[in-house]
Amino acid sequence: FGSSPLPGCIPAPPPGSCVRGGVPEAAEMAPPKGRTDVAAGKAMSAAQAAKAAQAKVSAEEARRKFTRIDAFEGLFDFLALDFACDVAWDGTVFKSARHAVLAAQFPTVAGDIAKATSVKEAEKATKGEHQVDDWDMLRLKAMEQILRDKFRRSDDFRKRLKETGERDLVWESEDEAFWGSFKGRGQNHLGRQLKELRGNILDDTELQTYLFLNCELESEEIRRPPVELEEQKLDAEGRVEQRKVHRLIGSGTFKLGKLPKCAVVAEHPSISREHAMIVHTRASIARRSGGLAIMDLGSKSGVCIGDRKLEHSWVMEPIRNGDVIKLGVSKRTYTVKMNLSAQIEALEQQQRELMREVEAIDADAANPVEAAKRAAKDEATVFVGSLDYETEKADMLILFQDCGHIEEVRFPGGEGKAARGICFVTFDSGMAARRAIGLNGESYKQRRVKVAPANEGQGGGKVREGGKGDFKGKGDGKGKADFKGKGDGKGKADFKGKGD
Repeated sequence: FGSSPLPGCIPAPPPGSCVRGGVPEAAEMAPPKGRTDVAAGKAMSAAQAAKAAQAKVSAEEARRKFTRIDAFEGLFDFLALDFACDVAWDGTVFKSARHAVLAAQFPTVAGDIAKATSVKEAEKATKGEHQVDDWDMLRLKAMEQILRDKFRRSDDFRKRLKETGERDLVWESEDEAFWGSFKGRGQNHLGRQLKELRGNILDDTELQTYLFLNCELESEEIRRPPVELEEQKLDAEGRVEQRKVHRLIGSGTFKLGKLPKCAVVAEHPSISREHAMIVHTRASIARRSGGLAIMDLGSKSGVCIGDRKLEHSWVMEPIRNGDVIKLGVSKRTYTVKMNLSAQIEALEQQQRELMREVEAIDADAANPVEAAKRAAKDEATVFVGSLDYETEKADMLILFQDCGHIEEVRFPGGEGKAARGICFVTFDSGMAARRAIGLNGESYKQRRVKVAPANEGQGGGKVREGGKGDFKGKGDGKGKADFKGKGDGKGKADFKGKGD
């Protein structure tokens, strides 16, 4: 019959194939052409997605390369704790920041750690030792002080840290989850503190922050005794050839060096532009010396106290009344003289003021009705200054006629005129007093009048008739203002100095 099947007959299956229900299995299993295209499309899409994901990872790695520093090595090795460089902690200089951190954590063996020539040797010295109490609470502050000391000592370190710009700083470390981070896990406190330090360098506040944190700068002026440096130059026979007194008042720090802006300008060739700094400090190291210390600011020729040369720069050394300071190889000497009596007088005055306030509080507690009346009167009283000396009560009535009813006008000393240029005006209400304060700066009799609440007065301090101004205010009459103020009339100001 030939190879062609008869009409209406099913073709014979290929050899080796199986027939199910009259249909060859191969024909039953073959997918439709449309399904094959869909599967191929899905496979292609998956491959493209994988390729896109790989490209995204590569782009992220490239971005991180230029926006993040996570390997403190090579160009950035100076950021590492183990990098060998001088770092001071608690008055002792160590061989790396890691040494200093270990000394802060294990203070009982700080001396052995300072002698250790390597980090491994320093860590070995801490074996079996107990760390300081509350180390978990103290470690962040200790690390910040250590890092700030490290970078303050090196202009190069500060320059290189500044050049990292806005790049993220992450210390990748498997073993330091607190100070570093690994694969996104960890607190990275080292990187955070480095970024904060970098921010201070960029906004030029790094030195001032160092002074407050590391040197415990005394911020209360009343606790800073007035200091004088008596400069002397002797001739070949030991006689005084030149003599000058430098008064160091009004600041917590005073620089000595060649720059004109220094509190003490010294022009000898061996002296640096900023050679040394005298500091008023709350640190325990200077407690017995009246809170006064000196630091070498990294000079090449050094600083001497008497015949003893300071061993390290950027380490505070206490100085006492009568100590003699020498800069470089200059023959000039600077003898320290602290006016402790002026500081004691100021502190006693502050104590008297506080005692009066305590007595007033006790009196108010004993008679609350009178206290309320006095408070209402104080609220309704204003201080008026910069007046013409011929000003009378009638002038005050004219000046404040639109503010409210005036109950009383008082001139210091019970006089009938503003002989001292000031007076106190009491209104019938606090609202009227506030209206009067709105006239502050108005011109009256060709003078720009000052009007302020009576409890502020001049310079921000409380003002009383014939009394004294607070330490930062101005005194009137026979009063005086200490340190920052200046007295009117017979008053006086104690010391005027130049600070940095």
